[in-house]
Amino acid sequence: MANPPDYNDLKRSQRIAANKRLSLGYVIQSGAPTSVSQAAVTTPKEPAPTPTITPTPTITPTPTVTPTFSPTSTPTLLPTATLTPTPTPTVTNGPTFTPTPTPTILPNNFIVGGNFITYKGNTESRIVLLDENGNKLNTFNNGSGGFDNSVFTILKQTDGKIIAGGAFTQYKGQQNNRIIRINTDGNRDTTFDNSIGFDTEPYCIVQQSDGKLIIGGFFNSYKNITSNNIVRINTDGNRDSSFVTGAGFNGNVVDLLIQPDGKTLVGGGFTTYNNTGVNYITRLNSDGTRDISFSTGSGFSDIVECLELQQDGKILVGGSFTQFNGSTANKLVRLNSTGTIDNTFNIGTGFNDNVTCLAVQPDQKIVVGGYFNNFNGTSYYKILRLNTNGSLDNTFISSLGLNYSPTSILVQNSGKLIVIGMFTSFNGTPANYIVRINSNGTIDNTFSSSSGFGDITWTAPGI
Repeated sequence: MANPPDYNDLKRSQRIAANKRLSLGYVIQSGAPTSVSQAAVTTPKEPAPTPTITPTPTITPTPTVTPTFSPTSTPTLLPTATLTPTPTPTVTNGPTFTPTPTPTILPNNFIVGGNFITYKGNTESRIVLLDENGNKLNTFNNGSGGFDNSVFTILKQTDGKIIAGGAFTQYKGQQNNRIIRINTDGNRDTTFDNSIGFDTEPYCIVQQSDGKLIIGGFFNSYKNITSNNIVRINTDGNRDSSFVTGAGFNGNVVDLLIQPDGKTLVGGGFTTYNNTGVNYITRLNSDGTRDISFSTGSGFSDIVECLELQQDGKILVGGSFTQFNGSTANKLVRLNSTGTIDNTFNIGTGFNDNVTCLAVQPDQKIVVGGYFNNFNGTSYYKILRLNTNGSLDNTFISSLGLNYSPTSILVQNSGKLIVIGMFTSFNGTPANYIVRINSNGTIDNTFSSSSGFGDITWTAPGI
């Protein structure tokens, strides 16, 4: 794709048109984006340090007393995929990685991809590494060339290497057809064979515990082998023929999410998988077959754009739909692990426009982003936070909100939110495609993004 549409076009035009033709694609997340996709990569929050107990000093002639201390277990924060991608990452033949549920927790640094060619007025060709406060880190050098077209999805492997997918065909002047692996210094990883790559764009990437990559998008082939909108590849970049998808999906795969049990949730603009009806969502076993224990009935009425997994195993689904399995579900729904609707999650009349990205905080509150300007009869512009039962969290006061849709929402260790996307202001303050928000919904002016990005940002996983 020579000049990809902006994110709105991609969601509303390219993906929707493609799905109508075949029966949005993107994400990055987170997400992707957060995706873009939104799509998302997840990094667990660092555990609290174990307290040090200083033994009681020896008293003469009383014998020395050494106190006994039994350390408490370190709490685990469950973050995605995917994710992020955002989808959730893993590494092939590398260190073992066990995917865990959301939130997407950012460590000190994070990497951003998109359609921009500048950050803070400096040339950055569609990818840049930032510290936690928004400052560029020069340890990642993408050179003067960078990518020649949009990056839609980024995944960080556990060894620190970066998988990027999108509309590009070159990186630093060398041929890389829509997928590439980059070393931590910003140079291309030559051990990853992507000489042929995809015929059209991938939108989301997740990584299994064995390191293999599952990639979804709007493509028909990988390395000239038919792979309709989904494929699994080995760590060296070659297609994994043991992942048997048959006829694949008949429409875009917009988001992927690997569960802790290794099964993969898939959402998008499709209505069939391997010639079996699955309206906009399904779950796959590790061999690529459809998981028949995931029972969604008639499924969704329209495109699924983002998926997030809660700590309890329940699944949040956002998109452009208005129904799920015959019941009203305006743009957001929560499913049980079996695929049935969770009726304890009540959003009332829901959203008046698409939900494009989600993030679950450590306290399990849910941050929602999209095109909407109304939730359950109350004006909220493009971003809000819900309580765990689906009700509006009135402690998150975003006032005027964003002037356009976000593509990824990520949670930092501090509890602050990094939001990226297609917007240029937040609460009336200029914020070009990136902003950091305090836990109460106000803008964080200590985040040094200055003039921000020169164009849409799609995805920003931790690194």
